[in-house]
Amino acid sequence: MLGTPAEIIDRLKRLASGVGYVLLVDPARSPAALQTFAREIMPALAE
Repeated sequence: MLGTPAEIIDRLKRLASGVGYVLLVDPARSPAALQTFAREIMPALAE
């Protein structure tokens, strides 16, 4: 998925009933992308 953290959170929440795991793949291997995912997206999905 591409987009802002808020857009990705929204899309993942809509898929939540059928998704057990999310695989993060970052072809650029950007530590900043992983940090953003961990800091902004993961907590929103843990609710």
